[in-house]
Amino acid sequence: MVKSKKWTFLLLTSLILNISLISFLGAQWYRHKMHPGNAGDMSFDRRAAISVLEKPERKQVKQLWSAQRDLFRQDIHAFRAAKKRLGLLLSARQLDQPALDQTFEELAAARYNVEKRLYLLLNETAETLPADVRQDFFRRGFKGWSDRHHHNKPPKD
Repeated sequence: MVKSKKWTFLLLTSLILNISLISFLGAQWYRHKMHPGNAGDMSFDRRAAISVLEKPERKQVKQLWSAQRDLFRQDIHAFRAAKKRLGLLLSARQLDQPALDQTFEELAAARYNVEKRLYLLLNETAETLPADVRQDFFRRGFKGWSDRHHHNKPPKD
């Protein structure tokens, strides 16, 4: 009888652990699907916006964005590096306030650079598109996640 109780306990424990693991993985998958990737506060979805363009405009916009790709990467790497340094400084045994202040300023400047580059690129993109196409492009790019994937719905005014 002792062996039977032991096996029953192990089986139930295994079952509970498996259900917990499956629940955790399911929650992670669901969360990722509902909130994919996050680039700080930048809420423009370039891919969704480009999907409304015809081939000539799509090519033109892709060229504009491709020309800025390396600069964006540099700015984003600087932001991530400052964020990592700030985390390390905040979790250190001894707080170094001057280093914290300086790193926070670097983080804020890096975020500003990324957002300014995005604004300039969006502005340049807007200047190249005809008014009706531009309206669809930016409506699609700035919509919330759940609205982006319902392509057959007419845009809201």
